[in-house]
Amino acid sequence: MLFTKNAPLDILTCHTCGGAGFLGFRKCKTCNTKSMGRLVRGKLLFFGQPLTRYHIKLRHARERLFQLEILSALLFAGILFGLFFWNLYRVNILDEVFQSTFWERPLGGLQFLFWFGFLALLFVVSRIMRHKKKDIQVEHHDYEQTPQAARSQDAAQLQTWDQIKKISRKKRIDISATFTPAAKNVIEAAYIQADKDNAGVVTAMHFFYMLLASPDIKGVFIRLGIPVSLLRDKLATTFEKSKQEKIPMMSVDVQQILFHAYESAFTAKQDYTHVTELLLATVRQSEQIQELLYDLEVDKQKLANVIEWVRIRERLRRQYS
Repeated sequence: MLFTKNAPLDILTCHTCGGAGFLGFRKCKTCNTKSMGRLVRGKLLFFGQPLTRYHIKLRHARERLFQLEILSALLFAGILFGLFFWNLYRVNILDEVFQSTFWERPLGGLQFLFWFGFLALLFVVSRIMRHKKKDIQVEHHDYEQTPQAARSQDAAQLQTWDQIKKISRKKRIDISATFTPAAKNVIEAAYIQADKDNAGVVTAMHFFYMLLASPDIKGVFIRLGIPVSLLRDKLATTFEKSKQEKIPMMSVDVQQILFHAYESAFTAKQDYTHVTELLLATVRQSEQIQELLYDLEVDKQKLANVIEWVRIRERLRRQYS
């Protein structure tokens, strides 16, 4: 069965920043970091995640710093609690720690060890809560309305970025915030690969290559009986490489993929945009990838069946986690 091709979406891309949202370290004054957007269902959908070499490295550095802070605080707490219980054992008063009289005494060295360890654990909890960003879910449509009708409702073409400035903030949705961490990692990894190759543009093939490194998508192709490592090796030979340094830009295909992935999540009534939606949008956007899958005897129905299996598994995981 032939793959369904993505219908072209009217996407307004900022030509000042090339859809990156930033010019170097500075916010793009034309789009104000919105990079690319479209009007549909009476709302502005835009992709607000900065995709530049600097911002990707900055996000990775912040993530490493966060992990270092958590590990250091846990180690500090462990040492303090270890010293606390070791000293209790050394002076043979370990049983007293479970009695109120121990804690009613004036603060001394043993109590300080415990409370400083407790404060270190509170720091860990507080840091994790502040690090976790508020989840933004995909729009929910009326169950009586067909997904196809809701998907295309009130679609309008944006002509200039001045139109966007007049749209209420309540009617703006940053679709990048609905992408799961795994999906965001794929997008960033595709950019990094294009940057490494000095490709100039991030293509659908870069997306497909990095999707095959995602555990969920690996599971999809393993169930289809396709050796993922061999497929990735074959794809790597198709990348355009240059010795001249170039700053990658998002190709038109990739822009279509990002918004189609969101629309796929919307149609499937998903809460978030997963790597499965990104895979569907990527395959439907690229004839080259479709031909590759046909050669591997994978058609639309086979891929759809396995993706639905992954979606059901993800729903159950979220329901019972």
